[in-house]
Parts: sequence; structure tokens; C-alpha cells
Amino acid sequence: MDRQSRLRQLESQRRADRRRILLLVAALALVLVVWQQVRERAEAPAEETVRQAPETLVALPEIERARLEPVEDATPEDRVVLEPEPFQYLARMGVALLPAHLRHLGEPAIPFDRIEEESETLRGEAYRVRGELLHAETLRRTPEARPEFWCWIRDDQGHDVFFVSLQIPETLFAGDNYVVADGWFYKIYTQELPDPETGERRPVTAPLLIGPELRPSWRRAGPATEPDPSILRHVVDAEFGQATDLNAAALWHLMNIARTRAQDAEWLERMYAEAPALDLDLLQKLAREPELYRGKAMIVAGRCLARSVETKAAGENPLRLDWVTDGYLGSTELGAMPVHVFAPEESILSTRRIRHYLAWFLQIESYTDKEGNQRRAPVFVTASYREVETEPAPFYYQILWLFLGLIVSLGVFLAWMIRRDRERARALARERRARHSPGAGPEPPREAEGE
Repeated sequence: MDRQSRLRQLESQRRADRRRILLLVAALALVLVVWQQVRERAEAPAEETVRQAPETLVALPEIERARLEPVEDATPEDRVVLEPEPFQYLARMGVALLPAHLRHLGEPAIPFDRIEEESETLRGEAYRVRGELLHAETLRRTPEARPEFWCWIRDDQGHDVFFVSLQIPETLFAGDNYVVADGWFYKIYTQELPDPETGERRPVTAPLLIGPELRPSWRRAGPATEPDPSILRHVVDAEFGQATDLNAAALWHLMNIARTRAQDAEWLERMYAEAPALDLDLLQKLAREPELYRGKAMIVAGRCLARSVETKAAGENPLRLDWVTDGYLGSTELGAMPVHVFAPEESILSTRRIRHYLAWFLQIESYTDKEGNQRRAPVFVTASYREVETEPAPFYYQILWLFLGLIVSLGVFLAWMIRRDRERARALARERRARHSPGAGPEPPREAEGE
């Protein structure tokens, strides 16, 4: 074999060795990725990060205090007068006052103990009041003015408050006429109103708030420990394709029980020691006759589907919760049937761990899945959970040692290939030096030498 053919052969071998080394490196990286995936699937994470509700920089709409300077309420004569320009100004600013503003500020309450002495200082401050609606009427003080909705509210401590809004409710509030009002404090005001007991008109003096609208609310509920059939009997379950909202009163009642019982671990253990686990057989019974299982304690196993857990503002509720968390559980016991679960605390629901949730059945809801199919799902409220110890998959440790052996073998083989390549390169260099030494003949052309 001549010298040029030998050089071309060695160069071809070097390129082939480089390709094999690159393939081995890629294979090693693939093995490492697979090994990491096996470990993540087989071992539950030691710590679970609890998502926190996003914090927002909240600022109230800025009130121009100078525009409220003409307001007077120091004397009885001042308190029967509504200064028109400041009143219209606060009425316009009332539209910009949102429920979230008052929630983020901690629901500031009217300081009744110092409102008389500090009325001028507190003018233009935002407050929230909840209470019973004693009287409501729509007034138009001048023919060209917008109608105003005037309300007389008595809070839970027996304080009277006036509330006025330019937003007229389309329907009257049902039930016990319990309401919530957010507004700017305008002045201490006096007007004649019918007494709620006698019906006779009499003067009433109270702080006047001007805000966006009157909203229905709930009386604060005391701790509940057992499901109340009189509340749960009003729940209506959805049929396929039927848009039925969750029964709010029943939902908050079970949430109340969940929040109360979550503090009593011993009671939960006793209660759920013999509670049935939700499986396909029990799920079919729920679907056929849900009213028989309303409020029943059950154990629901599963892990929340990815991105299904959502924490959102709770709105008005009898528990005075700011946030409520819900999500959909997936379980091998239930096949493709998800379970809708509510919890009073966000950390209860997990998208990373399989848990046994200690829950109460609420109702059947209807929804449309991503493929447009009409589906139904059971709804539960959970108080707590039991962690599930995840066992390694069969032959997990054998597979683990196999991967470790492959990694070591590939590493040794890669080192051997690199060493062999270096030895060949050194041999080629020695041969070239020997051939180009004095007396070895003319030097070959540059293009025949290779790299």
C-alpha cells in the first residue's frame, strides 16, 4: 500500500471514530435523561411548593379633598342639606370604587366611635358596611338629575348607615335582605324614614356613604360541624347538557364544616376510619340517586390534573373567606371521570402528589369537555387529606442499577475510544516524521496529508 493511500485510510478512520464518539455522547445524554425521568416518576418530591395568590399593588382612586371642603355636618341644620357639587363629584368617583379595593384594604369599617368628632377628617375615606336592608327607594331630586337609589342599612352591631348609588338594582334582593355596600364617606346626614317596626316616619341620623352599587351578601355563619339536611335538600343536580350552577348555600355550608373540622385531626380520623372510598361502583350510585348521598363523608383518591387547581376571589360569603380553591382530580380508580373538589385552603389540593382526600359529597354538575362532549362530574368539598406512600415501580432498583451500569460502561468505552484515537494520531505523526526525515524522499503534496 503506498503512502497516500495509507494516509487517506487513517484519515477516514479518524472521521469514523469521531462520529462514533459523538453518537456515544448523545446516547449517554439520552440515558441520563431517561434515568432522571424514572427517578422523578418513582419518587415523590420531598417538599411541595404552595402557590400563593398573586399580590397586586392596589391603590384607591384619588379623591380631591378640596372639592369636599364645602360639605358641613357640624349642626343639625347642616345635616339635612346635601351640597350638590361635592355630592355629584363623589357619586361620579363612586363608580371607580371596586369590591377588590376594599378587600385588599382589609374591609375598613366605619369608625362609629369617632365619626362625630372626626367627620371632617374622615370625609372622602372608603368604607365597607354589611347589614340588613331596612328601607330602599329611588329618588330623583330634580327633573334633569339622574335617579338615585337610597338605602337605609343596619349593621350587625346595630349601627345605622345611609347608602346612595346611581346604579339602580334591576331586581330586589331575596331572602333576609342582607346586603353589602362599599362607598366614600360623605357626611353625617339626617332624613325622615318609616320606622321598620311601626311604619311611622321619624328622623334618622347616620353616616352617609356614596358608592357604586348595593350588592347581596350573607350573614356571617358560625362554625358548623355536621351537614344540615335542611340546607342540602335544596340542591339540584345537573342532567347532561343542563347548565346548573352549584348551590351556593350548600357549598358554603360544607366549606364551613371543612374549615371547622380541619382543626380536629382526631375527629377526622374517627369519621373517615370507615368512610367508603369513591370507586366506579359508588360513582354510578351517585349518578343515579345523588340526593341519597348528599353530605355523606367519602374518601376520594387522586391527584389534581395539571393546571386545574385555581385560587380565586371568593366574593361575598358567610365565612368571610377572601379566597377559595378548587380543582379536578384524576384517578386510575375512576378512569376518565374527573372529580371536582373545593377546599378552604389552597395547600390541600396537590397537582404533584396522590392523596386520599377526606371529603363530603355536594352535587352532580354538568360541563362540556375539550372535545365538545357533554359530561357530568361529582362535586366534593374536602377538609384534609392523607398522604399516599408511593411504592417504587416493579424492578425499579434493578432498572436503576442497569442504567448506572450502562452509564459506567459507556464512560469506560468512551475513554477507551478517545485513548485509541490519540494513539493512532501519535502513530500517524511518527510515520509522517519518519517519511519526511532526510533521505526519505520528497514531501507529499499538502492536500494529500489530511488535517
